[in-house]
Amino acid sequence: MSRVKTLILAGLIAVPALALAVRLAGLVSIRADIIAMLWPLFVAAGLVTLAGLSLLRSPRWWPARITALVLAIGLIAAATPWAWLRTSSQSLPASQAPAEAPSETLRLVTLNVWAGNTDPDAAGRFLADGDFDVIALQEVSSAAGRTLDRIETSHPNQVGCRWRVRLLTRLPVNDAGCVDEEVLPAAWLSTTLQGEPVTIVAVHLARPVNESRHRRQVEGLAAWLAARPEHNLVLMGDFNVSQGSVLMRDLEAELAPLERVTIARRTWPSRHLSPVPVIGIDHVWLGPGLCAGAVRVGPHVGSDHRPVMAAVHACKGW
Repeated sequence: MSRVKTLILAGLIAVPALALAVRLAGLVSIRADIIAMLWPLFVAAGLVTLAGLSLLRSPRWWPARITALVLAIGLIAAATPWAWLRTSSQSLPASQAPAEAPSETLRLVTLNVWAGNTDPDAAGRFLADGDFDVIALQEVSSAAGRTLDRIETSHPNQVGCRWRVRLLTRLPVNDAGCVDEEVLPAAWLSTTLQGEPVTIVAVHLARPVNESRHRRQVEGLAAWLAARPEHNLVLMGDFNVSQGSVLMRDLEAELAPLERVTIARRTWPSRHLSPVPVIGIDHVWLGPGLCAGAVRVGPHVGSDHRPVMAAVHACKGW
């Protein structure tokens, strides 16, 4: 085998091996875990290796070629979020509970409006037309003011907290407030579902690239939730953590017994950097007393995030 072919083969082994190492490095490095969330990079590395092997047809050094093949296939299999490849509807069902569920349903939506929103009118129309009971917004800046103009009349009960997190509802509010504004950008309110109190929390966690701040916010959120062990609780917002990452595994452990219902829901980036969303960093979590009848990702509304919608009802046996 020529020296050039030897170097090419060495590269075809090194590329998937390095990519696999980065994914595993997420166990010990936050920054590596952030990169590991970007699964298309790793799938592309595997495909490049496969393409290179298809062109490198020399019968010599077959053990090295098989090694590269196994690494490439293993990388693609491990990196591809198979559940995310299925599509989801862009809208919730009509405003009525499923026949087998209780008659009353909460229709919820969370959206990072984004300070750089390119079409705040589209965001406003989507929120106004969605027939939502509760709206959770993040990055509500002055540039997104037109978004709020469309919904402030229909959703007069509001709570706004530091760092541009806001909750709006058309339902009666029993109590409301902010969660430790010195540490955590989160707003909460208490309403009623079938005569029982329900607490709804909107949150916007820091990007994990700032590891100490992100972990401090997660710990603060977990501590606040532990001090309010409501059976019926909704937690939603921008968590800046994606499914399949070590960070998500840690977050799920911290927030237990809340259950994340945004499985296989891609929300970022929305027409920014990519024509379709690649990862899901916007989530909805439910307490043990609540169940989700439907969870959907909404359309592009000028933000780099897609909205997440959920129809939530009391679980059987409430």
